[in-house]
Amino acid sequence: MNASSIEPSSESSFHILPEHSHIVFHCLAPRGRPTPKVSWSGGPQHSSLSSHDGKLTIKDASISRHGGNYSCVAENLAGSKRVEFTLIVT
Repeated sequence: MNASSIEPSSESSFHILPEHSHIVFHCLAPRGRPTPKVSWSGGPQHSSLSSHDGKLTIKDASISRHGGNYSCVAENLAGSKRVEFTLIVT
């Protein structure tokens, strides 16, 4: 297996969101053996973030807590792939 089989996918990498809105980032790694692990990090504190099924949900977005760059990483024994998402809260 090669690392390209675990490449994360998403609809878009740049989002502008009104304050107090909700958004869901999708980062899916549909193929790979062993099954790739998907993890998220980022935001103003550049911290690890919890997600469910590769989805990162931000509720009640605020400029100070949620605006910034986010990264999704899919990894397994073949390697890892990273996708970056930028969120601007207005």
